[in-house]
Amino acid sequence: MRVARALIALENRMLGKFSGLNLASCTLNEISIVTDENEVEDETWNLTTQEDNSSSAAEDETPNDNIIFLELQPIQKIPENKNKNQKRKRWDQDEEEAYSKVFKSGLSENKNVTANQIKEAKTQYTYLWAIKLVIVVIAAAAVVVVVVVVVVVVVVVVVVIVVVIVVVVVLVVIVVVVVVVVVVVVVVVVVVVVVVVVVIAVVVVAVLVKAVVAAA
Repeated sequence: MRVARALIALENRMLGKFSGLNLASCTLNEISIVTDENEVEDETWNLTTQEDNSSSAAEDETPNDNIIFLELQPIQKIPENKNKNQKRKRWDQDEEEAYSKVFKSGLSENKNVTANQIKEAKTQYTYLWAIKLVIVVIAAAAVVVVVVVVVVVVVVVVVVIVVVIVVVVVLVVIVVVVVVVVVVVVVVVVVVVVVVVVVIAVVVVAVLVKAVVAAA
């Protein structure tokens, strides 16, 4: 009788009131309380005969060793599916192409796709995605290397041009200085020669004048 009433309480989700208790420690009156409050208690429970009462009393007097204890646990609420209202992510172009290639034969023959085929297709798409990622990384690294090489070459060319310009400027300055020095030296030499010639001419003229005067 207790088991039957406990099952009714379980159907009515009223076992929370007896959390932590066992079936042997509950009386029939206590278990009858857990029926649905909005429904009339079944008349069969009110028609308990004296024989049932005597048998239940006898059961209460039996040793606890022969009683099977049923621990009442509160009913746990089933969690709602959080992904129920979420929209399925649409395939991008790469996924659509990859899955179309894998399922091409099945689609052409109007065959249903199996779970293993879907799993294999997802695995293949993962590998394709990883390969594409590696290719993109390699391409980006190659672009970076090319840019670095171009920058280095440009810098080297600019440095060489600057060095050549500096060398040319230095050489021009040296040549100019040498020319100036040569011109100065030539001018000085010419002046000295002219002065010497003039002095010699003056001396010669003076000697001739004295000779003429002495002869007269």
